[in-house]
Amino acid sequence: MTNPLSAQFQAVRQHTEQLCAPLCIEDYIPQAVEFASPPRWHLAHVTWFFETMILQKYQPGYEAYHPQFNFLFNSYYQT
Repeated sequence: MTNPLSAQFQAVRQHTEQLCAPLCIEDYIPQAVEFASPPRWHLAHVTWFFETMILQKYQPGYEAYHPQFNFLFNSYYQT
């Protein structure tokens, strides 16, 4: 992936990882309040979004990393 969009994604991901660097592994898991998801969910959701909305649509032959991720990290479904 060397196009401008993937370069931007990689730059943003690198910055996000720098922001998360001070966190301990235990900090990624708990949901502190009911209206906010934990950091690990946000990291996974953004990756899922990029994969689903960009790579699967515009990268010929791209296959999802794991089919269950569509259910796990989709925040747009109806409950």
